[in-house]
Amino acid sequence: MVWILLGVVILMVIILLSKIYISCKYTYKKDDQTLVVSVYMYRIRLLTKDIELTTSDRPEIWHLFKNKSFLESLKYIYNGFQKAIDQSREANAMIIMLLRNLYFHRIDWSTHIGTGEASTTGITVGGVWTLKGVITGLLYNKSSFKCEPDLKVIPHYQHKYIHSKLDCMVSIRLVKAIYALIKVMRKVPLKEKALI
Repeated sequence: MVWILLGVVILMVIILLSKIYISCKYTYKKDDQTLVVSVYMYRIRLLTKDIELTTSDRPEIWHLFKNKSFLESLKYIYNGFQKAIDQSREANAMIIMLLRNLYFHRIDWSTHIGTGEASTTGITVGGVWTLKGVITGLLYNKSSFKCEPDLKVIPHYQHKYIHSKLDCMVSIRLVKAIYALIKVMRKVPLKEKALI
């Protein structure tokens, strides 16, 4: 009986110290956004989930800028980023804790973009490169990389077109993932009580 109990404890410790690998494939096309998440442990696929992110109540991206000048469009984008930053400040500590425990094994991020005019396409391509550089720099600073990111931005000067594809794989020890999940679950009920 003691040997069985000891065997179960050793097996649990081995499982908790094992790494889980999470593969994410995100695709953004004109009318379609999809995310495919797969979870692996010891090269065995435990879970695959296809998530459809397209919602019919959200306007298509080009309609947001249809009757706006270039400066108004930039202000709109800036305000959107500012709102996202304000909303993410509360989750910043948890995100940083999670990022410190992540190991990136693959990042392939390609974006095809065009506005229909060469001048604004060039500016937009520069902005996309800047955004990708900032995100990659943040991940380099807060996480560990086992690969070199493959980033591409392909301009389409004569067409209004946007297509982005992100393929990444990360790993984390199961015990650290459980710890992060417990911290998030503790924080959420406190927020709900605070709002009541």
